[in-house]
Amino acid sequence: MPNTDVNTQSGKAKGDVMGLPPIKKNLSATEFISSKKEKGSYSEYLNGFIENIEKYDEAFKVFKVISTDHGKKIATELDEGTYKTHHDRMQGIPITVKDVLNSSDFPTEHGSSIYEGYTPGNDARVVTDVKRNGGYVIGKTQTAEFAVHNEAETKNPYDSTRTAGTSSSGSAASVALQMAPISLGTQTAGSIIRPASYCGVIGFKPSFGVFPRTAVLKTTDTLDTVGCFSNTVADSALVFDVCRVTGLNYPLVNKHLDPNDGKTYSMKDMRVGILKGPKTSFEVDTLKTQQQDLVKFLEGEVKEVKQFTLPERFNRAFDVHELIYRKALSYYFKWEWNRDRAAFSDILAEMIEDGLNNITTEMYYDATYEQHVLGRDLNTIFDDFDVLITMSAEDDAPEYGCLDRPNDHNLLWTMGLTPSITLPLYTGNRGLPVGAQFVSKRFDDFKLLQFSNFIDQNFRK
Repeated sequence: MPNTDVNTQSGKAKGDVMGLPPIKKNLSATEFISSKKEKGSYSEYLNGFIENIEKYDEAFKVFKVISTDHGKKIATELDEGTYKTHHDRMQGIPITVKDVLNSSDFPTEHGSSIYEGYTPGNDARVVTDVKRNGGYVIGKTQTAEFAVHNEAETKNPYDSTRTAGTSSSGSAASVALQMAPISLGTQTAGSIIRPASYCGVIGFKPSFGVFPRTAVLKTTDTLDTVGCFSNTVADSALVFDVCRVTGLNYPLVNKHLDPNDGKTYSMKDMRVGILKGPKTSFEVDTLKTQQQDLVKFLEGEVKEVKQFTLPERFNRAFDVHELIYRKALSYYFKWEWNRDRAAFSDILAEMIEDGLNNITTEMYYDATYEQHVLGRDLNTIFDDFDVLITMSAEDDAPEYGCLDRPNDHNLLWTMGLTPSITLPLYTGNRGLPVGAQFVSKRFDDFKLLQFSNFIDQNFRK
């Protein structure tokens, strides 16, 4: 597990946020794992989450499918010592899974009526990793249609008239409502960071290629990234430890990431950049004011904090991303498109038609090369910074059904293949949570997690 043993001092905390429903608070995964377990403790731990599921799932529409009986059976086996696993790093931890990751215990419907009742019969590799380490899946969370733009049914846990975000919204809400300590999701543009921001939880997108995508719905080869949601950075670090690939079969990871496992990074050596980019003008003033509190705190803790303006060439990233996305969608969903076009939402149908009719293969190849160049240039920027800080969203959650194309920088970090994490540090104009996002160089995941854990322990309430 990444070393998170850093200096502790009290810092300035975020502002007040409109409260969640009166949910039962449960131990985080790492707190439970380190607790002194007694007979029946695994079932007791699960029952705390089940209590919230039974109270709030109907109102907030978090799950596509849920089986508390399945979870209770495994928890009982854990209490009796009959649940067999290879390792115990996540022993007894129930998780939820976005319904685009395969699970042998539940159907996988990808948010589409075309796959209603589909049972793949296998687990996504990351789900296997969780199970091999003693964790287990209790349900599949709601997702957007094929994890694209059409809003899922899930409502915001802080205000049911508001959206919970884009395609990983069910996963983010399940953690916010204490229905599970951890959830697995995916991001192709901002589908981990943005829902986590709207729902007031931590969302972590590791470096591209570090979490395996086996048996996960593919939408875009060069962008799709598996990540997680939690209520503490320590829990995100636990998932990272369990699910990341390692070893000589993964040469890039082995060369750039593996040597940093267990390394301790000093906050006093950190160089922090406060990002000004093409979407900064959309961020509401109340967030910028609160960000100054974080800056003042960091000025006493790190080596350097300074403003950084993203070069104008990165403005192209938003158009490049859209071109890659549309062409890839038209390719990967051709079978479904030919089978039942009427089953597609208007927004996804328009994207697929554009990809089929207006974007040539040559245009796609040129765009992926441009993505490569932008990613290379972004990593060069990190020669001068250890962490960049930006908003996870331009404001808090809009009304449900009014989720237009968001004006944030999330897709930059997805395109650049870099790790990013959001922590619920701010409050938006409507009194709901907004995340502060921290970004590091590709394969600097350990450094990013340690930096974020310091903020989680010392600045966040």
